[in-house]
Amino acid sequence: MKLHRVSRLAVLTLALVALPSFVGCGDDDQPTNGDTNPLIGSWSALSFAIAEFDLIDGGYTLIFTYGASGTYSITVTGDDDRFFCDTSSSCTMTGTYTATSSTIVFDAGTSDELTASYSITGDSMSLTATDDGATLTATFERV
Repeated sequence: MKLHRVSRLAVLTLALVALPSFVGCGDDDQPTNGDTNPLIGSWSALSFAIAEFDLIDGGYTLIFTYGASGTYSITVTGDDDRFFCDTSSSCTMTGTYTATSSTIVFDAGTSDELTASYSITGDSMSLTATDDGATLTATFERV
């Protein structure tokens, strides 16, 4: 279902937003998963817009957590429309990611694979991705 695909994309995009926290010197092509990755930790979405509709303004809460082992989880609450969550207004989605200093790839090699661009400044992250013609933009703060 396309809505589910866009939902998964939105979640992945949010994850990308968290990546900017490890901007620095060095080769941008080197993976950043591991103990030195500033992406690791939890990020709360301040905005999460898909094709001009901001889910946060619509009452959603999205928390992205990135693990050092290359796994992520997204905790969703306030999903009364079941955009992300199939059976209730809250759920947790999980997957894998790889990242460089400016891109993140979610769920590589699966039908949900998504590549996003991100930047981190201090405890703030911004993220942008496109999937099936829909643009996703998000901003996050470290929690």
